[in-house]
Amino acid sequence: MVEYELTLVTKATVSNEDLEKFIEEITKIITDGKGDVINIENWGKKQLAYEIEKQRSGVYTLFTFKSEPSILKAINKKLKISDQVLRYLTVKK
Repeated sequence: MVEYELTLVTKATVSNEDLEKFIEEITKIITDGKGDVINIENWGKKQLAYEIEKQRSGVYTLFTFKSEPSILKAINKKLKISDQVLRYLTVKK
C-alpha cells in the first residue's frame, strides 16, 4: 500500500453537517477499497488567494491515508462530480 495526502477545498457556504457527511463518504471509499485512513485534519475556513467559482474563501481538509493506487480513481471521480468541492490535490508521500 502507498501513503497519500489529499488536500480538499470545499465551498465555505457548505454546512458543517454536509461537510461531515461528505468526509464520511470519502472515508468509506478508502475503507471499502481495503485502505486505511491515518488522519483527517480540518484546517477550517481560509481566504483563497484568488476567486474560484465566485468564492473568496473555502474550508480546507487534509486526509492522510494508505491505499492501493486503484482507489484514487474512485476518489477522484467522487470529487469531480461534487458541487461542494472547489479544488483538491492528491500527492504520494
